[in-house]
Amino acid sequence: ASEIISRTSALMKKGAPQMEERDLNEDVCQALQIIRSEIASRHVSVDMQLSPDLPSVRGDHIQLQQVLLNLVINGCDAMRAVHADERRMTIETARDGDGFLRVSISDRGDGITPEVLERIFEPFYSTKDAGLGMGLAICQAIVKAHGGRIWAANNPGRGATFHFTLML
Repeated sequence: ASEIISRTSALMKKGAPQMEERDLNEDVCQALQIIRSEIASRHVSVDMQLSPDLPSVRGDHIQLQQVLLNLVINGCDAMRAVHADERRMTIETARDGDGFLRVSISDRGDGITPEVLERIFEPFYSTKDAGLGMGLAICQAIVKAHGGRIWAANNPGRGATFHFTLML
């Protein structure tokens, strides 16, 4: 926890991430391991579609973990009102064009209204009663610091997917 706070503080002060070679699939698995009890208590099933043989990315392990944890928790929150049998999340890793890897986290919640979709990454904007509106803004700052981008889109049937890319 202290390492997350320290690196988030450095990020906000425009500090340099502590870059190292990372296995993105391993980072996804580790993030899910950290919050497995939270996912289980919310009765969410997770389907991982991790692309084999992905090249490593250069990234700050703690910051990337923070992005993954935030997006997974937000996906769980989005399915709070959904019947437990339908609370499914899909996490996918894949190549995204030349020089990028993509992580996609899909939920089966109600989706995101167009008004919210326009503002969702703004600091201090939250749709949660007790939300500070900093989680997605921090995720965006981290992803940008890693040379990538982050965006959200509604799924064709139900729910939403958050995608982010990282440079190889």
